[in-house]
Amino acid sequence: MSSLNLPESVMGGCSGVPDYLPGHLARRVLFWDDERRSSGYIMVCLQSGWSFSTKKHVDVEPFANVTEASLALVSVTPCPCSNCRESEALLSLDQV
Repeated sequence: MSSLNLPESVMGGCSGVPDYLPGHLARRVLFWDDERRSSGYIMVCLQSGWSFSTKKHVDVEPFANVTEASLALVSVTPCPCSNCRESEALLSLDQV
């Protein structure tokens, strides 16, 4: 266990969405790569249709720690780019 009381697998080299993320945040994540031992960052890639920016398509960001990444996931918004909007519209048509 780490000093944060997180399992060792969470602290280094963990790939995939971590179990400790709440479900509503985890559903926004396509890929979570904890590279803090090598590069010093956690790389987070969002599911299609989400963006870290309200102005443009930004679906991958590096974060220094879990708190920073989690706070960013709380504030992600639907992606404003036309490609994501078109993809979401097509997906909603498939459900009709």
